[in-house]
Amino acid sequence: MPRHGYEHTSQADAYPCRGIPCGCPGGVSESKPHRPGTLYGVGVGPGAPDLLTLRAQQILRTSPVICLPTSAHGQSYAGSIIEHLLDHERQEVLLVSFPMVRDPQLALPAREQAVTLVLERLQAGLSVAFATEGDPLLYSTFGYLLEAVKQYSPDICVQVVPGISSITAAAASACLPLAAWDEGIAVIPAAHAVRRTGSGNLRQVLQLFETVVLLKVHTVFDLVLDTLEELNLVQHAIFVQRCSTDREEIVCDLSRLRKQKLDYFSLVIVRKPYATSKP
Repeated sequence: MPRHGYEHTSQADAYPCRGIPCGCPGGVSESKPHRPGTLYGVGVGPGAPDLLTLRAQQILRTSPVICLPTSAHGQSYAGSIIEHLLDHERQEVLLVSFPMVRDPQLALPAREQAVTLVLERLQAGLSVAFATEGDPLLYSTFGYLLEAVKQYSPDICVQVVPGISSITAAAASACLPLAAWDEGIAVIPAAHAVRRTGSGNLRQVLQLFETVVLLKVHTVFDLVLDTLEELNLVQHAIFVQRCSTDREEIVCDLSRLRKQKLDYFSLVIVRKPYATSKP
């Protein structure tokens, strides 16, 4: 997706912080040459465009700058979800990279560049909508940007528009309740649970909680399957990938996925058989 020019147009945003001294156009602030723009963290859901909230659509249509996180190949999953809402003649589409590496020294240059690009526009008075799949505050690259903006420009008004996460979307696709009564639920990245801490940690989590959601299982699926078989939980687990899209797949027999190449956007939900039996 190429970058496009932009022009600053009037905004039809509703400001929930109206009347509060926060620095955004809806707040109360002292007279300045110009007010900084508002940073919006916009959750665009798991993949289906019709799962976008009305608030998200409003912000994405009216913000002069749309910021999209990209993969290592320069593609933006969030961008593919919201493309139908964008006006490339009026809005700038800003592509930024957030490398998915654990070494902070390798990720820092790209993150700093992204922060600089966003801050330039905010300080020029332009509002920026950072679109991210799922929810902006749950395993999202928006978190890096949010921390940096608070650190370098605490006067910037930040608003977060929640989105439907893959966790609840996958459960909805499978018609599977996640929790009831006083049941506990754990959500963990599968690779962290298996590779960094050993399968013993995953085993402990599975024994402790009634429901466990394992995210991004594609790289460690066989190890996860081994642990589920050991605990006799395979028959109580489902695999979901690309939920809510035309590529959605739900698999109840996880054993047939062993040694298969799985999608990046995949997860496993483990729901113990006695989880719904409480009075």
